[in-house]
Amino acid sequence: MSSTSAGDCKMQSIEKKPRKKATGWVIALLMLALILAGFLFFSKEKIPPPPKKPDFITLFQTEEDTILALTINPTGGETYTLIKTEDGYAIKGRDSFPLNQDLAASMFDMVRLIRASERIAVIDQANSPEDFGITQDSLTITLRLKNGQQVTTRFGYPLNLESYSQYLMMDGDTTVYLTSDNYPDVCDFTDLQLHTVPGINFTPDLVDAIHVTGERELSLERVNDFWQLTKPYTYPAQPSKVQSVLEKIGKMRLAAYEAEGTEANLAKYGLASPRFVVCLKMAESVISSADRQTGEQSSVRIPAHEQVFQIGRSFDGIGFYCLYEHKIYKATMLSMGFLENLTSDDLALTTPVHLSINALTGLDVAYENRQASFTLEIVEQVAKNNQLVVDEHGRIQYDLWLFAGDRRLDPAPFVAAYTQATKLSASANLPEGYQAAGKPLGSVSLSFEGGHMEVEFFPYDALTLSVQINGKALHMIDKESVQIVLNQLIKAADNPFVR
Repeated sequence: MSSTSAGDCKMQSIEKKPRKKATGWVIALLMLALILAGFLFFSKEKIPPPPKKPDFITLFQTEEDTILALTINPTGGETYTLIKTEDGYAIKGRDSFPLNQDLAASMFDMVRLIRASERIAVIDQANSPEDFGITQDSLTITLRLKNGQQVTTRFGYPLNLESYSQYLMMDGDTTVYLTSDNYPDVCDFTDLQLHTVPGINFTPDLVDAIHVTGERELSLERVNDFWQLTKPYTYPAQPSKVQSVLEKIGKMRLAAYEAEGTEANLAKYGLASPRFVVCLKMAESVISSADRQTGEQSSVRIPAHEQVFQIGRSFDGIGFYCLYEHKIYKATMLSMGFLENLTSDDLALTTPVHLSINALTGLDVAYENRQASFTLEIVEQVAKNNQLVVDEHGRIQYDLWLFAGDRRLDPAPFVAAYTQATKLSASANLPEGYQAAGKPLGSVSLSFEGGHMEVEFFPYDALTLSVQINGKALHMIDKESVQIVLNQLIKAADNPFVR
């Protein structure tokens, strides 16, 4: 048996070779894919987004200089045609008609572009223009162009939406459109509404008197810079209330022309026998102006004159017909309604001691069995160097000199008492027909340049007094407040002046 050598019996060792990792190939493939995708993306033609739906549908558009005439069939009026002239615009066949040029220009400008916001329906056997409010009586606008073209637009019902919307149709088109452009607001005027309306241009500070006749009488006059009622009775007027009336006068505006002031029209509009006639008496004034090129100043004297407004019947609960300078206009209650509501009771003075202390020249006060008399002088302040005292703006300073007879008094207590007196105010109106009886509990007599006012306080009940001014009693006032003021005024005479 043969033997095997030890060397032959040794097992050979096997060496395991490591596998190569695939990470590099994966990255390479990914990069290749990205490059290819980018190439395809940038080389591929982009697909445009779908077109945006237009906000408006243009039905007609032109330039204003291509429009020869504009024919309007307004709601509630007769058809008329506006034409262009060398001087502006006119109503065809009525060259002398005083046309509001600004309104006419706005109408021509508005109709250059007719556009809609959306299509609503097509007229067929199932519907008709009348279903959308488009009739023979609808607002109709017709343009005649230089090229002979004629464009007609008819308007129907407005819609109650958040924003303005109204149906319209174009002649030659069976489509009903909806527009958000307010064409009626600019174009739906009758010929009378295009008549010029005069501006009531005057400064209310120039008003010297207001006289109202008709259903109610009232006269309010400026006397020595103080306003007083002279009809239906004589009584001082409340300055703040008069100022409110003057401010309203300054804002008055006539709304629209209605008709000429012929005899037939006066009867038609309730002006043959007007409900009220309001006459404003205007003071003389001077209007100054300067030439824009040369700067040369010029002035025109305007003599004293009257502005008269006659008020006829009301219309629609919002205004009345007004005759002014021989023409009849519409006036709104908002602008001119206060004219027919002026009453003496509303304008009568309710603060019996109302004069500023600078306006006083004298004051007499009486209460129970005591009385005092004061004389007031406003005197320029003089410095020790005998120069007039002025403030930082160069205005002369003044002192109040107060006298009781020939005694000069300390003005401070009097000023404090008089300030309280000016705060006295009526608490209520007295019954109609009231007449004060007996002796007054107290009185204040005010003297001022060019006038005098007597204020008397009569017992009315346990807590109130009646106030009588210049012999006329209209109001009651708190008794305790009057007693305090009268006592303070009388005590002011006990304070001699101390240098």
